[in-house]
Amino acid sequence: MRERNPKRARIVCDGDWGVSEGLIYENWVEKEFDINAVLSTSGIQTTFGLDFGYAVSFNAFIAVAVDLTTRTLWVWDEMYEKGMTNIDITKKIIEMGYGKEHIIADSAEPKSIYEIQSGFNIQVDHNGVKMFERISLPNIRPAMKGPDSVKNGIQRLQSFQMIIHPRCVNTIMELCNYSYDVDQEGAFTDKPAKEWDHLMDALRMAMEKFFVRARGRVVEAKGRELYEGPFRAPREEPSESRKCRRVVSTL
Repeated sequence: MRERNPKRARIVCDGDWGVSEGLIYENWVEKEFDINAVLSTSGIQTTFGLDFGYAVSFNAFIAVAVDLTTRTLWVWDEMYEKGMTNIDITKKIIEMGYGKEHIIADSAEPKSIYEIQSGFNIQVDHNGVKMFERISLPNIRPAMKGPDSVKNGIQRLQSFQMIIHPRCVNTIMELCNYSYDVDQEGAFTDKPAKEWDHLMDALRMAMEKFFVRARGRVVEAKGRELYEGPFRAPREEPSESRKCRRVVSTL
């Protein structure tokens, strides 16, 4: 417990109840549920978020079902791994069954979003015959970033009842430890500490589509749009023009 949930360990093992004061989310429960039954309910929508990492930070992907009427969300699947290339991320999400879903990803990684959206040629073995297959996440798009977007996203999530499936152990781990930062005098600020935040960022980004009316684009330096959000597949471009692309997000 001390390794995975240090804040909870200080409460349970050491009796330090004050440590819970800084936790950002307390509006959640760990509970078994049948995601197929949830998704069969009228009005339920799904959304998916991806936060990039690599050697030190985790690549975090989260799958969420949302009922806006009752302000309830269900987290039913996750990815939480270090040291993944963009090809690895693409393959893993496809293997998980979410290759065609609309995924909202960290706009701080424009090159990664473009590469994953455009796709990769990988070598596969079909009955002993070596062939190339193209894989991509065509519906990935950048998250919107604006003034106080993190703070506002947190406040919106705090208004939901969050139900976390027990198999999403890393989401539970982060929820148990994700807390507000403190200033030099030891008082809590309104900003989250930069730790235990990979799946929390992915969750916040996944939920933005329900609250933010905005557009995300992958464009060339010359200004030609290859992707125009929120949910349009990229257009094919001649290979010689595949240079200097970036992601821009506007509110």
